[in-house]
Amino acid sequence: MLGLILPVVSLLFCSLVEFIFQQAERFSKSAYEKAVGMKYRWAEGDAADLLGEIYSVRGDKAKGRKWLKKAVGCRKEILDPKVKETERKLNKIKD
Repeated sequence: MLGLILPVVSLLFCSLVEFIFQQAERFSKSAYEKAVGMKYRWAEGDAADLLGEIYSVRGDKAKGRKWLKKAVGCRKEILDPKVKETERKLNKIKD
């Protein structure tokens, strides 16, 4: 019986994690688009940083780098002190 339960629980857990990542991606993209539309650079940098982290954790390094670079550029323009943290995240992504 236990041999049957573990694979089911594992599958449910993986499905839940994937769902959470999809929702995080969707809400972060929406936040980014709204921030750009309102010219709210602080929120734009935060949303781009979060998208970079989401893609990096999911293994999509190219998209992760792309979003983290956007975040770095935005944060440099507004002199956001979080730019160093974002640069560290960007430098951690290996090919």
